[in-house]
Amino acid sequence: MGFHVRSAEEMYRYAFRLDDRNSSLGDGFGWTILLLGDSGEVTREFLLRYGVELSVKTAHRVRFAFFSGLSEQETFHFAYDRGAGRRSARSFLDLLQMGLGRTPRGRRPLDWEGEGWRELRPGAFGPFTGAQHVHSHLHDADRLIDRSIPGAEEAARFAQTLGIGRHVPCLLMFTDLGAPQHHVLPFGDLSASGVYERVRAWVDAYYETNQQALAHWSSVEQRIHELSWKARTSLSLIRQWPVQRRDDWLQLSLLAESARIARTDPDAALREVEALTRNERISLRFNREVYGLLDRVREVTAREERAAHLAGIADRLRETSEPKRLASLLTSLARKKHPGLSAAARERAREAAVVFDGPWPSSPEQELFRWWRRFGVPAAQWPMFSQFRSEWGKLPGQEPPDGDRGGHEAFRAALGECALSADAGRTADHALARLADHYGVSPAAPAWTAAVANLRRHLATSVTRLQQAAPAWLLAQSPPVLLHECLLTAGPRDDESLREFLGTRPRLAAAVRELTADPDRFAEDTRRRLAQWLRQRDAVVRAVREDAHATATHPTSRAELAQDIAAGLEKMRAAFQSDVEQNARDQIARQAGIAHLAKNLELATELDAALRDYHDAVRAVVHPHMSDPRVIALTAPSTVAETMGLEVQPGPPQAEQALHDSFERGRDATREALSGHGPAQREGERWAPDTRFAEVLTAVLPEPRAADVLEPFPGGTPMEKASRAVRDQRVTELLDALSREELTGLLEHVRPSDAPRPRLRPGEPPTPAMICSLFGLRAAPRVFISYAHEDDGGAHIDRVCTLWRLLRTLGIDARLDLPASEEPQDWALWTDRQYRAADFVLVIASPAYKRRAEGTEQPGTGEGVAWEARLIRKEIYDRTGDWYRRILRVVLPGGSLDDLPDYLGGRTTTYYPVDPLTAEGAEKLVRYLTR
Repeated sequence: MGFHVRSAEEMYRYAFRLDDRNSSLGDGFGWTILLLGDSGEVTREFLLRYGVELSVKTAHRVRFAFFSGLSEQETFHFAYDRGAGRRSARSFLDLLQMGLGRTPRGRRPLDWEGEGWRELRPGAFGPFTGAQHVHSHLHDADRLIDRSIPGAEEAARFAQTLGIGRHVPCLLMFTDLGAPQHHVLPFGDLSASGVYERVRAWVDAYYETNQQALAHWSSVEQRIHELSWKARTSLSLIRQWPVQRRDDWLQLSLLAESARIARTDPDAALREVEALTRNERISLRFNREVYGLLDRVREVTAREERAAHLAGIADRLRETSEPKRLASLLTSLARKKHPGLSAAARERAREAAVVFDGPWPSSPEQELFRWWRRFGVPAAQWPMFSQFRSEWGKLPGQEPPDGDRGGHEAFRAALGECALSADAGRTADHALARLADHYGVSPAAPAWTAAVANLRRHLATSVTRLQQAAPAWLLAQSPPVLLHECLLTAGPRDDESLREFLGTRPRLAAAVRELTADPDRFAEDTRRRLAQWLRQRDAVVRAVREDAHATATHPTSRAELAQDIAAGLEKMRAAFQSDVEQNARDQIARQAGIAHLAKNLELATELDAALRDYHDAVRAVVHPHMSDPRVIALTAPSTVAETMGLEVQPGPPQAEQALHDSFERGRDATREALSGHGPAQREGERWAPDTRFAEVLTAVLPEPRAADVLEPFPGGTPMEKASRAVRDQRVTELLDALSREELTGLLEHVRPSDAPRPRLRPGEPPTPAMICSLFGLRAAPRVFISYAHEDDGGAHIDRVCTLWRLLRTLGIDARLDLPASEEPQDWALWTDRQYRAADFVLVIASPAYKRRAEGTEQPGTGEGVAWEARLIRKEIYDRTGDWYRRILRVVLPGGSLDDLPDYLGGRTTTYYPVDPLTAEGAEKLVRYLTR
């Protein structure tokens, strides 16, 4: 194919370039055919008709190359033709020529140099294996800029530099095996097909004649490649071993920290999952688990946002008391589809909006007039009654629906007999029963009930709205006001007509006059009305808040999701720790492949023999073009090199030197890998959790203090003792001997200075379990048992001791004061230390515990329980939202939930009954303690 070059010297040098990237001998070619063309017809036809084919046919050990220089504008035209789907039966280069036909006026299509020549690109010498491979280098515009057709000016300059300018157009052939040899085939008097036939015959003969030599060449290259690859792979893995071990340990520490935070802080648990998605190592290893939790986090967060929106609406309603503003808010609430808002709440808001829609009454008469203008019973009017009447058709003995005026009058009369304050459903049933009597049917007949179902529903709703909007003083009349006394069923509703109607209702007019003459009574009525309105508003607020709570907590609340996240992260941590331990055991042996390196050094003798065989083989390679009578040999390649400014170094042939160099690189890499294996393994072992713990512990503690703390553990040096404590699963015992300040010091140095610091909540004390998790150590959950001595002959203490022993046999580090009482103690200090170091505190229910924790016991009795109760109450006060995750209530056989202090939540907080005192009875408690 064609390549940009900057100078002839670069072209010459590159012909002998060693391709270190794939460890092949030289650049993979043994013979180069270089086209030095002009702008004549033969060169043009040769390239366009045969350029692609020769690029493919010569792609294994023979290289066909030519100069090029194509502008971006020309490239665009060609790419456009290809993108437009144009097709041709001719070659790809022919399509390229079609694009070049649009070059600017005055430019020769095959001889436009364009920009300055670029450096020959390594990728351009890659062999092509088929037409599709050639197409992939031609169709892409970015690549076309670097590969195209000849630049005749630069070709002539190159030929003149070599002293063969008189032969252009020509083919320049030079060999890459042994000492360089140069030959030229002038073809100015030949046809393009004649040149092609000669070249094609040379290439075919080259492969046929040199079949064994080329196969041997490939086999030697393959051996060199295998050795170099193994050595480089081993060396790379050895170099990465300490880095990977450090990264393994750090990721384990970070994952353990996320699990710990999720256990103690529900809000932070959700943030931890999102943070893990940005940790590529963790998210790749636990892709399904992490993103499954993330989906749940997003779902809960979205529901909480919807709940917060509803809560905001409820707050705005609660803070508003002006009727018009309330009516607007309620109408908006009823009309808009707020996610999470139930249909019942929307209906309640709609009904309340009707009540609030209207100005505040200024007088009893104005209030009554507004009520008349806006409300009534539509079914009492003939058009609406006729519409409902048409639904059940003609019944026996009835008038046709269109003329049933008698039924309407009976219905209105029955409705008017009902009190305004009566139940809306009963009012509807009374009116419909009288209507059934009018028609002579039974009110309980199924056919009648079904026929008037819509009318009954409409009538009950209308009466309900009428009552809700009625003046309070009207509803308070005694005896109750009947509907026919106060209901305006027809006629105009201007002020004059309403006053005229009021004059026909003596009782109603008297009540209006009495209220108007008594301002105090009217003011009291206004206050009652306001209270009634606000009660309706508060009912809507409660309904909206109930929907907000249901939206946020169903089907999963944030607290429940946090527990699931904590369990999921703990499961991931355990799986990751297992992976880290497995890698620590077998990565060097299984992945790095160190065992073969020493054997590879023994291949030197064999490869030296192969070098000699190869040397003989390459000298036997036959180049058919040398026997062509038209080919001219350049007999002084050194003179050519000197003319080009190249240095000719004495030494072995180029190909043989390449083989030597490649083997030397592989051997050096092998030796480096062998020498670096031991130090890399020792450096990697530093990041084993037990070694890292021992290293930090001995660095943080002064030497005398370290010797004192580590004295109970076997081993020689402090490092060995600390590591042995971890391997013997006594690390918690070791950490118990440290002060809070010393534990804090371990936290500050647990990770390297360039790694994230451990995250603690304000005031959160360091615990042994926390320290273990951050070092990547498996530590049993630590539990402090808080209980009281009962006056029952020791039965209760026996049950507590049984629970203590049971928990320890199940892998839980349970702590009780009875073993510690065998030695003198400062019990206040002992209790404080045990309480703060525990991951969980178990409060055992009993009557004495309740009395002493609540301060109702006789003075001087059970002071230990009182001290523990003060610590528990303080934690409950400091951690109002999640104290129950650490402080667990336990009821043993014979105990009662009522024997726990009231400040521990009563029956609203989870408790753990352990009955019987066996592994099966304690399963629920143990599952939570061990996650």
